[in-house]
Amino acid sequence: NYGLELRVHTPTTLPNTFADPAILRQIFLSVLTEAIGLAAGNTLELSVTLSDTHTLWKLCGLAASKVAKRDLEHSTGFVVSRELLQVYQGRLWLERDEHGAPTLLLKVPIARPKTILIIDDNADTLELYRRYLLPRGFTLRVARNSDEVRASLKDALPDLILLDVLMPQQDGWDILQRLKTTPETAKVPVIICSVLSQPHLALALGAAKVLQKPIDQGTLVQAVQALLAQEDRKD
Repeated sequence: NYGLELRVHTPTTLPNTFADPAILRQIFLSVLTEAIGLAAGNTLELSVTLSDTHTLWKLCGLAASKVAKRDLEHSTGFVVSRELLQVYQGRLWLERDEHGAPTLLLKVPIARPKTILIIDDNADTLELYRRYLLPRGFTLRVARNSDEVRASLKDALPDLILLDVLMPQQDGWDILQRLKTTPETAKVPVIICSVLSQPHLALALGAAKVLQKPIDQGTLVQAVQALLAQEDRKD
């Protein structure tokens, strides 16, 4: 309807980003929707450059007068998109060159592969978690009993733990308590994933979150990503 051409210049492959793909898609749609009415001509240029830590997206072809009249940086779409990116340690801002020509920039962090230790002995649950989490770029380790938990933690600490409380050999509550009273593992966030609904006990023992089985993909992925983002902000 606007008679605009969007020219996109990207590398052949792009790295996984730290932001949730659905949220990132919404941010780009919101930014492009805002930009459509601000074009200086009939072409917008979207390009991306890569660094070791982030992707930098640049949208050029905006009219300075239209951007100023729209008060773009205070528009609802811009403000909401900027706040969403900040959750994932990203950034959205506007720059002007020496001639006053505006460029929209989006800085999106590249995901460092995060390791999740799954403490669960149910084969169907483990397969479900693999289907949910592997496509998101997570590295998964599995411990089916307390001995395997100790061996896994001895090798390397995970970024996050999913723990079922109904475990063989040792009760999951005991495992949680040991994790939270051991200095080396005390700061690793733990999500309790169980058919039992005892959130007050879980939180009192140090769990970061409680999810009651059965758990759908969206709920699990959102909980995992939110906790990991929270931990990254602490760093």
